[in-house]
Amino acid sequence: PPAAAALAPSLVPSPPPQAAAPAGDLLAALGAAPPAASSSGLLDGMAPGPAPMAPMAPMAPMTPMMAPMAPMAPTKPAGGGGGALDPSMFGAPPAAANAPSSAPAATGALMMPSRAPAAAASSGVGAAPLMPAQPPAAAAASAGGMLSPGMFAATSAASAPLVPSKPATLQPTVGSVPLVPQSAPAPAVTPSVGPPAATPAAQIAWWKMTLQTEGILLPGPSLQLGFKTDFRPPRGRIGIYFGNLGGGALSISACAVAMSDGSSGGLTITAAAGPTALPPRGQALMMVQLEHASPFGPAVPALTVTLAGAVGGGAGGAHKLPVAPHRFVQPWPLQTADSYFGWWRTAGLAERQASFAWAGPYDRMRAKQQLAAGAGLAVLENVDPTPSNLVGAGYLATLASAAPPDKVANASTAIFCLLRLEVNPQRGAARLTVRSRHAPLADSLVKAFAAAFGNVAAPIP
Repeated sequence: PPAAAALAPSLVPSPPPQAAAPAGDLLAALGAAPPAASSSGLLDGMAPGPAPMAPMAPMAPMTPMMAPMAPMAPTKPAGGGGGALDPSMFGAPPAAANAPSSAPAATGALMMPSRAPAAAASSGVGAAPLMPAQPPAAAAASAGGMLSPGMFAATSAASAPLVPSKPATLQPTVGSVPLVPQSAPAPAVTPSVGPPAATPAAQIAWWKMTLQTEGILLPGPSLQLGFKTDFRPPRGRIGIYFGNLGGGALSISACAVAMSDGSSGGLTITAAAGPTALPPRGQALMMVQLEHASPFGPAVPALTVTLAGAVGGGAGGAHKLPVAPHRFVQPWPLQTADSYFGWWRTAGLAERQASFAWAGPYDRMRAKQQLAAGAGLAVLENVDPTPSNLVGAGYLATLASAAPPDKVANASTAIFCLLRLEVNPQRGAARLTVRSRHAPLADSLVKAFAAAFGNVAAPIP
């Protein structure tokens, strides 16, 4: 019909169908007798049937409803830097100072620290989660190869025992305000009265910085404080750099460095004038000279910053500088075990001790580098019979006396420190013992290396 032809214009008309003939007439026309029903050659001898139907012409493809969208151009990355400070203002440290020694020290050789600016090897220590620390008795039993009990007999510690820090947990920011709609007026910002209270993680970080030559005291958010040191006992210097990470100018009404307890102590501090203003993304440097006149501690130098206006985010107040008594230790290369034991038995020595779980796998060579570069100790070989243990010796250099201890010249006045680190690598247990005539020196050495080796938190002085 015309309507059907209009609906399928692409179909080729097929020949009209013929009337079906009876089956007997069809077989007669083919000249074959009707086969039996069970014959398998029913189709044998059949002539080909009518020509097959012509195939349909392919349909034209459909036109897309809309053209494909052009790809979006990639967005440009945000400007680099983000207000980060440029440590190059101090000059790049020598390459050799930062590269670890490739050749192991020969047996019996002393590891002497370099007092030139060199970064103490601290990365990688404390990366593994803390393991439960063994009690001192268990650690001593597992150490093996103990020396004579009289040589390293433990005395009662004068300070509270150090405890491993708990895993860091996120805490809500003190003084934070809830978000409000843009139409509502912004709440007033309370002026900052000082740095936030130190968490265990902050305490660990601070004690580690006392073994390093550079670091960050305050990461932000508006004011960043960093430092870089150069100690050559009995003198040293520390550069404090300020950085404005915000988009607005910062005004500093006061900036000074003094001992944290307000006393003169045994440290002579000469500080240059600090910055008074920081433009957006601006930086400034403040140099501080230190002279070790006499033993000091436990108080340490502190940087006091006062920001004008109600801004700062915790930047105002006193920030303890990582200048502990062991910054002024010189190596003391005792030649024999008998000499070491003789000084160890000196009457009247203060002893500090800490037992902890070693953070990560024990690397004896790396630990030796930290004792030498971080605290200025001479690491002595062939003194402790246990191969995994380490023994170190040093003395405190002052303006009045920078000579090493001597049994004849200054046996009663020289201030020295003797360190023994016992490690059981199989159990991951360690015990650190330090003896010294100056209790704050023994205390700072134990707390610093317990933080570096075992992530042990201790109060900041």
